[in-house]
Amino acid sequence: MKIHALLLSLALVAVTTAAPAKVYCAQVYPTPVDNGPISRFGAMNSQVQDRLPELFRLLVWNVKKNEIKGMVEDYRQISQDAHLVLLQEMIDQPQLMVDMTLAKPDLTWTMARAFFWKSTQSYTGVATGSTARPIRMEPYLSPVAEPIAKTPKSVMLSEYEIGNSGARLMVVNIHAINFVSQSSFAAHIDQVVSLIRDHVGPLVVAGDFNTWTDPRLIYLERAMNKLGLKNLDLGKAGWLNAFDHVFARGLRVEQSIGLDRIVTSDHKPLLVDLVYDPHAVSPLP
Repeated sequence: MKIHALLLSLALVAVTTAAPAKVYCAQVYPTPVDNGPISRFGAMNSQVQDRLPELFRLLVWNVKKNEIKGMVEDYRQISQDAHLVLLQEMIDQPQLMVDMTLAKPDLTWTMARAFFWKSTQSYTGVATGSTARPIRMEPYLSPVAEPIAKTPKSVMLSEYEIGNSGARLMVVNIHAINFVSQSSFAAHIDQVVSLIRDHVGPLVVAGDFNTWTDPRLIYLERAMNKLGLKNLDLGKAGWLNAFDHVFARGLRVEQSIGLDRIVTSDHKPLLVDLVYDPHAVSPLP
């Protein structure tokens, strides 16, 4: 593996406001090879909250590697009240990480890097940002790869304390494998199931699942339902948005916000307010 893929200091950004200036950093460093490397940027852990509120806003969006002009500005506008942001097809291009940090400085970010994207000279993967310090962050690569390109997809698992409940919220940010057989798709979903099956408490599994066939969606929903997770009805419109889902357990929907006006990606953002509710769906017997 190239040296710059293992260790690279990317940017230091000083943000000046009426309050004393804070320094935000972006850096990447190695993690165990079997879990794949990660990138970090945004607010440092010492600058964020200890826990997520019991009522929190979740944003989920495949940002298409920032290929469409205006994505960062749209992100800035729709993310301001978000506590948890799950992005797919994010890239760890230095200027983009700086721009995303400046757009919403109160998030700390960790990205699970899937593979090197030559056209941007950076890695692409899933990135999870939060206003709270994560208790746990673990990146994973899919157990199967895309054909021809032989590239994997990535998953980021994180945990947070939520309010004063004493509960831990587990969050899985996924970009599921795409141009493969049904059995290979199922293998990736099974990987996620193995990661979350022993968690006790509230749970979110969300992202771009590439559910472009009925058998894929059926397999995904059955796997999630067995663990008590419900596919939230967020009023999604359009064929591509049939790929994107938010599954939740121990949380109920306060409101969902339509964002069909956003055209700076080939996916529409999903924005939902969730409230911790331990009675909102539990694992099935």
